[in-house]
Amino acid sequence: MRPAFVSLAFSFVFIARTAFIVNRELYFTLFDDAMISMRYARNLADGHGLLWNPGQAPVEGYTNFLWTLWMALLHLLRAPESKISLLVMLSGAVILIGNLAIVRLVAARLAPKSPLVATLAVWLTAVYYPLIYWTLRGMEVGLVTLTISASVLLALRLRDRFRFPDLIALGLLMAIGILIRPDVIVPCVVISGFVVLTARPEHSRNVALVLGAAVAGTLAVHTGFRLYYYGAALPNTYYLKVSGATLEARVARGLRGLIGFGVLHLLVPLALSAAGVIAAYRTARAHPGLYLLAAIFFALCGYSAYVGGDAWDTMLYANRYITPAMPGLLILTALGIDDLVREHVASRRRAVLGFAGLFVVVAALTVIAPAATQGLSATRADERWRIVRALLTLAPVFVLPLVRLRAARVVVVAIAVLVAVNGLALSLWLDHNAFYADDDEWTTRYGLALRAATADDASIAVTWAGAIPYFSRRPAIDLLGKSDRIVATSARQPSAGFEPGHDKWDYAYSIGQLRPDVVADLWHASEDDVSSIEHWGYVQLAPWVFARADSMRVDTAAVRQAACRVLPEDPFILGSETRSAPNLEDLVARYCRE
Repeated sequence: MRPAFVSLAFSFVFIARTAFIVNRELYFTLFDDAMISMRYARNLADGHGLLWNPGQAPVEGYTNFLWTLWMALLHLLRAPESKISLLVMLSGAVILIGNLAIVRLVAARLAPKSPLVATLAVWLTAVYYPLIYWTLRGMEVGLVTLTISASVLLALRLRDRFRFPDLIALGLLMAIGILIRPDVIVPCVVISGFVVLTARPEHSRNVALVLGAAVAGTLAVHTGFRLYYYGAALPNTYYLKVSGATLEARVARGLRGLIGFGVLHLLVPLALSAAGVIAAYRTARAHPGLYLLAAIFFALCGYSAYVGGDAWDTMLYANRYITPAMPGLLILTALGIDDLVREHVASRRRAVLGFAGLFVVVAALTVIAPAATQGLSATRADERWRIVRALLTLAPVFVLPLVRLRAARVVVVAIAVLVAVNGLALSLWLDHNAFYADDDEWTTRYGLALRAATADDASIAVTWAGAIPYFSRRPAIDLLGKSDRIVATSARQPSAGFEPGHDKWDYAYSIGQLRPDVVADLWHASEDDVSSIEHWGYVQLAPWVFARADSMRVDTAAVRQAACRVLPEDPFILGSETRSAPNLEDLVARYCRE
């Protein structure tokens, strides 16, 4: 069975599990942040420009320029609204397959005398859940990963044999990567440094000029576009997430995230990667490209810590910043596995026993790790999966010291590594579906219901700024500021702590001044916030849902029904984490009784 086929089959199952029925029609949707880009893409495809609300001043509320343009191109196909997201996911599946081909070429070039390394690297990448998740949920992560992998391949080719077309191609790839997402400049700098340092002296100047021009020129052109079109030198999301936060607060949160998913998710690949690189160095087999892969990984880890991590680091697996470096780390992991399963010799027994101990530690962590995170309720299946994960991770403890058949050791260790890296995420996916898939469904339903309950020119204030505005097709006010320059540049709410993208809001401005017709949900709403909103002339229709009392554009009964239909037992679903009285049950009984 080929890894590409397994990856494709898993992608189809993953996509199918995110589908749902609305009014007898099959719908697909994406991660909520991806749906923000989809709104910009549809407005561009419809001729309104690359903006959040047609007819209003442009604000750059996305950070994935080329990916948004790709989404706009898909919108030009004029597929049904319910299926556009499916096209994005299918393109992501193709990207994942393309990345596997590049990973095989990179691994084969780094370990030409060990074909097992390429095979293992491709398999580890093919089933690497975070890359699959972020890509198939519509984020630009897969395309960024493919760009970085291809850039590494070209850098290795240039190191082995300088060819000017390869240098130009690498410069173009770096430009594309930076236009996909600006922070791709971090791996671009690392790769550029590698190519300059490993080039022959007569070529190093041309290399530095071409790659430097590609990086600096792309940044200059894109910044010029931003200044002309949006009136700002940086994306609005930069001001929202980074400005106003101290370096200490950002790094502290970023490191907590790294430690959180690093202990269980990355412990085994990091240990095996280190062992593989050390073994290659000691036997004079270490290709300089091994250090390049490690440098990219640690550079992106450092960047993740610098910006404060991702908003969803509590998923306990690699975030959007680090995932593009993981295929490189998995190549190094495959190198470590290849070294570990070689024939036993006396001098290696200590290393074998050491790695057996590593798998004992990981198995113990698997047992004590939470069966579910992000507010999911643990089920019996979660507990059974926890036992299965522990047993599979423990298998190398018995196999490595005792079994001499290399093929058996390869299979057992590879499975144990796969479980150590992906076990928790995959078991939660099996029992609970993909993280936020349920939320993406209810926001889609809510958006469609709000479209039916409001006039075309009714404005809606939201904190879930993706699917609700996209499917409602109404002018939207982003309460958390991703597409609102005033909120993005305002002070952070002291009560929220540092939470990138979720710690700035100003209800007095967004609701009191902008006067939306409907407030569809709120974020960390206090009783004082609710009182203020009512004082500004709004009527509460459901918990944390309001309509402007003087608006003639809203069917209040229909909005109340829509909100109460999606309101679950946890108030987080409508954006508020308030736990104070009156409690949610009382509010539901008050506003949502039949």
